[in-house]
Amino acid sequence: MSRLSLFIICLLLLVVSYLIRYFLSPATGFKEKDNQPIVETYIDGAYMQQFSAEGSIKNTLTAPSTVKMTQSSMIDLAHPTSSIHLSSSWIITADKGQYDLSNEVFSATGHVNIKRDDGLIQVNADHLDYHINTQIVVSDTPVELKTPQGSVKAKGVTADLNTQSLELHKDISTRYHAPLP
Repeated sequence: MSRLSLFIICLLLLVVSYLIRYFLSPATGFKEKDNQPIVETYIDGAYMQQFSAEGSIKNTLTAPSTVKMTQSSMIDLAHPTSSIHLSSSWIITADKGQYDLSNEVFSATGHVNIKRDDGLIQVNADHLDYHINTQIVVSDTPVELKTPQGSVKAKGVTADLNTQSLELHKDISTRYHAPLP
């Protein structure tokens, strides 16, 4: 192969790479139609950790896939799992999730389950919002709190994971399981 042929091949590769970069760039190619958002980022197998000021792991968020659209601070998550590391660790799982980058809120939707790492406390809901900076969990949907002693159902809950306290909002019913002798 002559030097001229090699030079032409390199030049063609350079032009092709420039064209690919140009047409895939959000600024120039694949523009939004009628101001509708398009996929900005797709990640297959997402894993994110946040650290405290002391350097310990504060939160872990994983999902098989994530999508971020243009014009949005939201990241859509498929089957997310969020691990919250405090004095007790908590695990949140759901069918779908959204992570709001600007407000630091993780929203979980569909078969939401939040469970303490020892398995003694579990909350099920259709939807909940986890406010990462304050460690507050809020839901206005029907929730069920399960413990070895029984279960409590209510419409809506606010839980502070720092103090491990919760407030049930309304329509509260309880079922107590007496320990076997």
